[in-house]
Amino acid sequence: MSAKKLTIELLDAQGQPVSGTLVSASGCGELRTSVMGTVMFLVDEPQVVVKVDGQEVHNGTLDALPAQLRLTQQAGGWKA
Repeated sequence: MSAKKLTIELLDAQGQPVSGTLVSASGCGELRTSVMGTVMFLVDEPQVVVKVDGQEVHNGTLDALPAQLRLTQQAGGWKA
């Protein structure tokens, strides 16, 4: 199985980028979002879990992983 590039974009409730937020993906280290609200990972784990500030926001297989996850901040956390 080959690795996939995953871009994660974090937006606030008004659609503005959220910078400086900790994001992690299975098999990868933890990164902070850029001023554009994005981070990029090269993922090769068969099961991929994405967390934002320690909260799980995505859990799925590498085969089903989209190239980009756009998450919006809501009262209950981050939603796709």
